[in-house]
Amino acid sequence: MGSNSSNAYSQCLLSILSKRIGILGGACFLCIVCSCNSNPRQEQNSRFKEAAYKTEDPPKYGTITLEFEEEFVLGEDPEGNDFASRSDIEVDGKGTIYVLDYGMKEVVVFDSTGQRVGTIGREGSGPGEFSRPLQTNLVSDDELFVVEIYRIHSFHADGTVRFTQRNEGVLIRFQALINGGRLGVISKTVDDKILETLVVIDSLNQITRENDDIPTMLGPRTTLSDGSPLSVRVNHIYTPRFISSAIQPDRLIYANTHEYALNVLDSRGDTLRIIRRDLPKAPISKKQKETVIESVSKNPTARTWPKHLLEEAIYFPDSQPFFWGVITDDKERIYVFLANMEADQGPEHNSVDIFSKDGTYLYQAKSEVSPSVIRNGKAYGITVDQETGNPTVTCWTITNWSDLKIE
Repeated sequence: MGSNSSNAYSQCLLSILSKRIGILGGACFLCIVCSCNSNPRQEQNSRFKEAAYKTEDPPKYGTITLEFEEEFVLGEDPEGNDFASRSDIEVDGKGTIYVLDYGMKEVVVFDSTGQRVGTIGREGSGPGEFSRPLQTNLVSDDELFVVEIYRIHSFHADGTVRFTQRNEGVLIRFQALINGGRLGVISKTVDDKILETLVVIDSLNQITRENDDIPTMLGPRTTLSDGSPLSVRVNHIYTPRFISSAIQPDRLIYANTHEYALNVLDSRGDTLRIIRRDLPKAPISKKQKETVIESVSKNPTARTWPKHLLEEAIYFPDSQPFFWGVITDDKERIYVFLANMEADQGPEHNSVDIFSKDGTYLYQAKSEVSPSVIRNGKAYGITVDQETGNPTVTCWTITNWSDLKIE
């Protein structure tokens, strides 16, 4: 790609990603993603263990209901310390909370009691400065990464910048491991489709290996009037997406929401095992599709799109997602938050499969909340007030935490 097209590509991607518009109560947003062709270095490794469970297979310790007691809520400060638009959260071993505020271009830091103690980073283009922060990644109690599409930043816990590096390609997700491994997800074009692909990244932030075994389609490829390639999509509650969670110090869970197959990877990107459950796929009903289309068509931005562009953008897969999230706790347990959906309702996050680090199916659990982080017997979740649209972060104590077995 030449310098002119590269600049146009950068401006297009960054300007549109900054205008994400919430629909369906935050469950849907408009997003335009551009991507260039890549020529990755590939290696294959098919040697792995598989832990597979049929629908009727009982969990080792049966069922359990996770019990929560609210401790505090962040973002309701009457003095004006609300978040502009949070996008990610991390918690260290001491209970320090790091909330990425996309709107303010900073990481807001709170102590274990919920008291605000400072910020990390600021808006700008220099080292440790953000223009489009997308994700945080806490590697240890003294190393926090902030990920942008074209750069990553590493900070000490006190906010001191360790380094800033430019990404190779369009990095849309990043995970660093304590043992030094780095894994990420890039966007690339293959056969006129935009794919997300898992890659291994070295210490200079260059791609060294690519895993093509588990790509997912982002959307059809179309062309702008100037001939630039463009992918347009509307993310909604049925859109397939990749999610990841680290099992520190040296493993990563990587999964597609529409395939109940949790890939446990090492720091080289090789598959160590796959955890599966044999669950039936649920089709997306006509009414469910109509609800999404109606909501999107009412959006001010969508109204300006040509009809063919809007139709291409609203991509529906052949089934509903199996789960909405996968997280790990500090005991290396794996929590899979299942997507239970009814024809006339949105998602309900109340069923959770809990596995051990080696893939043993431990519990079939119920949970009244859907946390983003579970650590040291506490759960932390991000919610958006339906009336005001303001994001908040809630901390709960899991009162029956000590009852959960590890293996």
